[in-house]
Amino acid sequence: MMPPSRRPRPRDRRPPAGVRRGRTIALVSIPATPPDLAAQIGQHGPSAQLVTVTDAGRPHVVAVAVTTVEGGLSVPAGSHTRANVAVHPDVTLLWAAPAGSAYSLVVDGTATVDGETVVIRPSSALLHRAAHAPDDTPRCLSVTVPAE
Repeated sequence: MMPPSRRPRPRDRRPPAGVRRGRTIALVSIPATPPDLAAQIGQHGPSAQLVTVTDAGRPHVVAVAVTTVEGGLSVPAGSHTRANVAVHPDVTLLWAAPAGSAYSLVVDGTATVDGETVVIRPSSALLHRAAHAPDDTPRCLSVTVPAE
């Protein structure tokens, strides 16, 4: 038997043409200008899922209505979400792919509590290929986030 280090690699493990292997979105090679976040939120609509982290390190996911405000995105938040943000401010917003679209929208950011709302300052965003999208559709596309 051939040692594992000398076994040939299966062809299906190779990345598609034009895509380099890596762990970051920066390594995805797509010859296009990234869309901006406001336009993507407009296309995906106000309904999203907000993911926070509990003190026990578990995810806490709630449905929210997102509005754009100066300095970021605002969502109404219940007491558990506000408590999570106060201790763990890194959050993620996720929009499902709208009808007819091949991409969901994922936005990471830093959140602060403002009364009964949470304001999120986006730090990164991407369009992620939906499960129903054709295999030849790029897996991820970066989205331009406004500079601070």
